[in-house]
Amino acid sequence: GNDFYEAATPVSQTFESTKEKQTISFTQVIDKRADALPFQFSASASSGLPITFSSLDPSVASITDDGIITIYKAGSVQINLSQDGDEHYFPADPQRMHFTVIKQTQEITDFFFISDHKLSEDHFTLTSLTSTSGLPVTFRIVQGTVGEIRLNDNLVTMIEAGRATIVAEQAGNGIYAAADPVSATFCILPE
Repeated sequence: GNDFYEAATPVSQTFESTKEKQTISFTQVIDKRADALPFQFSASASSGLPITFSSLDPSVASITDDGIITIYKAGSVQINLSQDGDEHYFPADPQRMHFTVIKQTQEITDFFFISDHKLSEDHFTLTSLTSTSGLPVTFRIVQGTVGEIRLNDNLVTMIEAGRATIVAEQAGNGIYAAADPVSATFCILPE
């Protein structure tokens, strides 16, 4: 009340919330290869309200606000889904969707052969090899071979006569698995 009116009699009224529960549903993504093109992820809230997406590790895969998933490298993907509700709906229980990004396979495509060489030749250059991934192929010496050589990139320097083995490798990266190594054995002939 105030100077002119007496206080009103308090009145209580009970009512139930008009908010409704909502749920999130989605289509599970099957495992993908690391070279997969961006694709649409399907998810919805029973309320019809928009879903919020986030990726636990955006360096493996990212997701846009409209559900487009882009893969960057092999690894484990977790997409978090949420819907915060509004004046008519309670927040939905958050959901998680998991899938794995698998590395692509690759091969060293060239035939690796090294012909025998005379020690007096001093050095020779290995022919460059290619991989199906386009990633560079590297060479290394197999330890314990009888003939002594040194290797600097593709340049082989012969030190002592005997047999030597060189392995060609491609170690892979975030998209490609390592290729199976290939080896070549050759003789370093004395003078």
